[in-house]
Amino acid sequence: MNLKAKLQSVFGGEDERAVSPVIGVILMVAITVILAAVIAVFVTDLGGSQSQAPQASFSIEGASGGVTVTHTGGETINSDNIVFQGAGTGGTTWTTVNGNTTDVSAGTSVDPPASGTGTLRIIWNDPSSDQTATLATYEVE
Repeated sequence: MNLKAKLQSVFGGEDERAVSPVIGVILMVAITVILAAVIAVFVTDLGGSQSQAPQASFSIEGASGGVTVTHTGGETINSDNIVFQGAGTGGTTWTTVNGNTTDVSAGTSVDPPASGTGTLRIIWNDPSSDQTATLATYEVE
């Protein structure tokens, strides 16, 4: 008996039928795990939801003695979420300047306390997170 015949008798010869079912089971388990992970991401919303900044346009006119900001179009925004920064405004909100909490819609105007020169920024603060977005800028001279 030669070496090849001896090895075939010990290890079962040419019979390799068990390899195919084992690979099939491994592939099925892998597919199941990947599918479960994808479904879990959608169900638990691991990506989180980020708020979109409102789409609005503003008209800003004036100089260092006084500036008028007018909401000229776009989405209505809660006045508590609009902050004026720069040009001596001191980070005041639309509500602080206007004196009441209202929704800022097209045609609404306010005169923030711009007491210097520089860039006046209208910033939107997301009420549910610390996300901010600059809605408009104006160079106060």
